[in-house]
Amino acid sequence: MKLDDILFGSRSGIQKAIRRSDLSLARTCFEVLWSNSVHRNWLKWRLPVLVMEEAWYYGGELSSFLSSKPDDVNKWKEFIYYLTLIPKNKDAGAVMSFAKHPSLLSKEESGGLIEDVRKWMAVGDEKGIDAAVQGLSSVLLGERSPCLRMKRGCGDFQIQSVFWWYAGDRFAFLSAMLLIKHIGINQKVVLRTRNESVGRYTKKNGAVPPKILKKIPWYSFDMHTQAGIIAMRSF
Repeated sequence: MKLDDILFGSRSGIQKAIRRSDLSLARTCFEVLWSNSVHRNWLKWRLPVLVMEEAWYYGGELSSFLSSKPDDVNKWKEFIYYLTLIPKNKDAGAVMSFAKHPSLLSKEESGGLIEDVRKWMAVGDEKGIDAAVQGLSSVLLGERSPCLRMKRGCGDFQIQSVFWWYAGDRFAFLSAMLLIKHIGINQKVVLRTRNESVGRYTKKNGAVPPKILKKIPWYSFDMHTQAGIIAMRSF
C-alpha cells in the first residue's frame, strides 16, 4: 500500500479508534500521523473536532490541554488515549440533526435546546455562521448568570470549553456550545468518568502499553481516503 494511503487511512482510523474505544488502533494511527509533520499538524488542528463529535463533554479538559501549549509527544498521546477510553456521547451531532429536521420531534420536544440551536443555525452561509458563533461566544462568555452559574462551581470550566470550541469548525460547534449553555458540564464528574474508564481498561488488559497493529484495518479507508473512493467505485 502507498504511504499516502496509510497516512490518510490513519486520519480516518484515529477517529474510528476513538469512536470504538480501540486503544491499539488509536496508538497505531497516532504513531503514523505523528511521524509526518504535515499530518501531525493536521491532528493538532483536528483534535477539537474529534472531541466535539465523539465526547463533547470533554471540552473543558481539551481547553486545559491546549492552554498549556504542549509539545511533548507523550502528552498528546496521553490525551488521545483518554479520549479513546472515555464513554462516547454524540449529543452534539444529534441536537444539530434534530434542529435541521424539526418534523422529527413533537412541539414539546423541539422546544428549549433544539429551538435555541435552530435559531443560531438559521443564518445559513459561512459568513453568517462565523458571525453567529462570534455572537454566541459573546453571549456565553459574558452571560455568567444565569445559564452558566446554573451549574454551581462549573462556570469557569464551561467558559474555557466554549473558548476552545470556537477555534474549531464553527457550524458544527454551535450545538456543542449550546449544550454547555443548557445542560452544563461538571469537571469532577468528567474526571471521575475518565479515571473509571482507565481503571476498567487496566483491570482487563493490565498496565501495559497498547500494541501497534501490523496494518491499518480496512474500515479506516472510507470515503475520505483515495483507497476508499476507489473501492466504492469498484463495488
